[in-house]
Amino acid sequence: MSDFNCSEIVVLRLLQTGLKDGQVQYREQTASAVVIESSGFATAVGGSAELEFLISGSGEIPPGSQLIWRGTLYDIGSVRRCRDLDGNVRGTRCSVA
Repeated sequence: MSDFNCSEIVVLRLLQTGLKDGQVQYREQTASAVVIESSGFATAVGGSAELEFLISGSGEIPPGSQLIWRGTLYDIGSVRRCRDLDGNVRGTRCSVA
């Protein structure tokens, strides 16, 4: 991902296994990302916008994690690993809900 201009700083709230005092636990870490916004229009629902984040690094993002960008908390909907031609993980593409 060093080829990309990861100009945005995001906070990842990585879901931890188990509960503590009956509460879900998260571990927070900052990351650099590229933000991709795609907008569309469907007759049934009107206009819509979807955000995807290309996050640099090879760290694992477990299902149920969250992301904070510009003060807004997003639930991470899908996670796809980005690999180079040698199969090495270069980053992660996350869609948010």
